[in-house]
Amino acid sequence: KSPEEVQLEAEIRAIELDMALIDLRRELQAQEELLERWEESIRKLKEEREEAEIYRLHTDEDRRDERALKADFRQAQESVVLLRERVQRLEALRAGQDIP
Repeated sequence: KSPEEVQLEAEIRAIELDMALIDLRRELQAQEELLERWEESIRKLKEEREEAEIYRLHTDEDRRDERALKADFRQAQESVVLLRERVQRLEALRAGQDIP
């Protein structure tokens, strides 16, 4: 291949990587915002639970549901961490491939 073809292919790969990074950053931001809203919901649920316990209205089923919700939330947090790490790896890869 000619040097021009090699350079063009490198530029195309860099553009594709930039596009992938844009998409991943957008997804990461959306997931982080979702986690923030979810965390606020859990906080409100905890306040409601504490109030319900005062009046003995909180059932075993409520407790199971709350534990399941918290477990799902932790799993979502872990997924966001993995997504953030993926973005960071791609950013590092992109920084190493900068085209002058």
